[in-house]
Amino acid sequence: MPKYKSLNEFLTTNKSLQCNVRGCDRKRTGKSNYCGRHRARAYTWGHPEAGAVKSHVYSDEIEAVTRLLAKNADHEAIQYGRDWLAKMMAAAAKGGNIRGSMYWANLHNQEVDPGELLSRLAGLWLFDQKDEIRRIIKNDNHLTALSGNTVIRFAKMNGIKYVPPKIYRQVGDQVRQGIGPLLINICRSSEKIELRKRNSRSKMLQALDLDGL
Repeated sequence: MPKYKSLNEFLTTNKSLQCNVRGCDRKRTGKSNYCGRHRARAYTWGHPEAGAVKSHVYSDEIEAVTRLLAKNADHEAIQYGRDWLAKMMAAAAKGGNIRGSMYWANLHNQEVDPGELLSRLAGLWLFDQKDEIRRIIKNDNHLTALSGNTVIRFAKMNGIKYVPPKIYRQVGDQVRQGIGPLLINICRSSEKIELRKRNSRSKMLQALDLDGL
């Protein structure tokens, strides 16, 4: 037998319960396990405790991947990434049937450098890769939404006053499907470079042989 006799009974009971997010003392909203604020965050960002992440938070990662991409500017994979972003912007500007076309076209109209956008996205993904305990980027859904947010807000929002929450996920899905494997490859390569640097520093600190002196 169902626990509740009617939907109204369930809603009435649910609204009397506390939000599922630890530390939140607000009551749940509708059929959700969360209060209104955390339900909205879960819908927009893919996690009830998620939110926007400003680029200055992962500026070190952006700088690291920018150097890596500059050294490998002629690499086929890097060229593909730049070309994919450029084609998305150009196709949207021409009226192509692309989800979030307004936002891609906005980048094209402002002559955004696809290489700079690629660096920003790769920096975001590297930051996520290094944050193993998910302190800031809560899960893969959050990373997807943040990727969409990065694309949409990379340039000035000329005449754009509102972005529907689902658009962040849709544009982020495009990024993940279009260049996700490349972004992962960039992250792994950047981490290998950092490991080499740490190993080099470690060797310089090794004790010297003092026998015979």
